[in-house]
Amino acid sequence: MNAAQHESGLVASLVLLCIALVAEPLAGQSQLSLSSPDFQPGQPIPAKFSKAGENISPTLEIKGARDYRIKSFALVLHDPDAPNKNWVHWVMWNLPADTTTFSSSDPPDGSRLGTNSWGNVGYSGPAPPPGPAHRYIFTLYALDFLLPDLPPRTTAGQLKSRLHGHILGEATLVGTYQTE
Repeated sequence: MNAAQHESGLVASLVLLCIALVAEPLAGQSQLSLSSPDFQPGQPIPAKFSKAGENISPTLEIKGARDYRIKSFALVLHDPDAPNKNWVHWVMWNLPADTTTFSSSDPPDGSRLGTNSWGNVGYSGPAPPPGPAHRYIFTLYALDFLLPDLPPRTTAGQLKSRLHGHILGEATLVGTYQTE
């Protein structure tokens, strides 16, 4: 083997090593998940988190967000069982990438709140009409950018239209609520 072939082999080895080091965080990344210590997935959301209760959100926990490309998170909570099929209860964005736990009473520094279907900024808890239980879907989006230019009264639809092409991962948590 001559010196040029040896040098070429070393360069190729270094390139492969660099690729492996860069890909390492992605290969070791666990599944993005959203959970709550306040209720189990698919189970009833306690009444204190409803509009008739304290009207604060359950605590939410983010796990598996080790991707170095994540710059922020966004969250939308909606009720697909409402008469209009998409009643929005909470819109948040610019949650920092290192966020692991948050709630409406303890929002992460730098996060922003949008407008829900009642026309209020911030969280408004479950308040379905009497009848069968409704599902409440918390959807967390891991994003490759921040959204500093969105106005404070941004709706879920406006937020989602800005996320196109920037979603690195998504996690959902579903709870139920029934008015008695």
